[in-house]
Amino acid sequence: MNTKLIREIIESYGGTRAAARHFGYRGYMGVQMWKSQGIPHKYHAQIAEEKGITRRRLMNCRPKK
Repeated sequence: MNTKLIREIIESYGGTRAAARHFGYRGYMGVQMWKSQGIPHKYHAQIAEEKGITRRRLMNCRPKK
């Protein structure tokens, strides 16, 4: 899992709390957990479109099974 890319994505949204608001989380812990568990699949298309990151690169940020 590419934790550096995950941190960069979170920071590009303005930090953990700002990213949480952007993605509709009620608190910041959902986004905070991305750092250890990966970015949920349902956000990959949105992030790819908004940040210009290929979906292939985002596949390295997916949750562990």
